Amino acid sequence: MSGAPIKVTIEDDRIFVPLVERGCGVGCRYCYISAPQAEIQAISPIRLRELLDSLTSSGVWRTGPEGPLIAIGHDTEFAGSAATIANALACLDFARHHRLPLQLATKFPLSAADPESTGNVAH
Repeated sequence: MSGAPIKVTIEDDRIFVPLVERGCGVGCRYCYISAPQAEIQAISPIRLRELLDSLTSSGVWRTGPEGPLIAIGHDTEFAGSAATIANALACLDFARHHRLPLQLATKFPLSAADPESTGNVAH
């Protein structure tokens, strides 16, 4: 992992939280991600948690139902690897803890009936 600063984009009441530093591995033809065929380099769970904590403690966003929407999956297909699924779950847990809305972008079907294929994200 590079340790470079994690880029967070804030638009209106949405905060786009990245899950990876580089790559995806899925390789969709229309992809705009840099080096989409490259091996996924997920942001470490510790760095991701530090990022989320710093945003709330610095007052960048409010917590609670009136807080911003946390958008994940805009930078990669979150279901592309165990590491990105773990990062998505960490964001989900964070959003639940702080009662923040969460937007999860994916091309894969999510089904509570098949938690194995989604890493239990649908639960």
